Amino acid sequence: EEEKGKLVVQIADGQKQLSEIEDKILYMLANSTGNILDDEVLIATLAASKTTSEQINAQVAQAEETKTKIDEAWRKKRASLLFRSQTGKSSLARSKTRFCTCLQIPLATFWTTRC
Repeated sequence: EEEKGKLVVQIADGQKQLSEIEDKILYMLANSTGNILDDEVLIATLAASKTTSEQINAQVAQAEETKTKIDEAWRKKRASLLFRSQTGKSSLARSKTRFCTCLQIPLATFWTTRC
């Protein structure tokens, strides 16, 4: 659960960074004067933003994949525990039935008075 929590935070941070990059680019485009292809700062920012966003997207994808694996492992573990719990109950019922048979106690009597 702790690792999953860290991954959720990492995903949120990555998405926040992507949003900030988009906002920065939109701001620069909105405030650009003249031909935007001549604005070297804007072109450099776009290039850097592309690289940064690719890295962040890769990290977010990896974190989401790991989170999915953790969730799946938890579901399997939970199903296994539930199965063992149910198996234990049926085993207990079989044991009580054998016990009653050995002692020749009516099963209905045993279940109603001792359970």
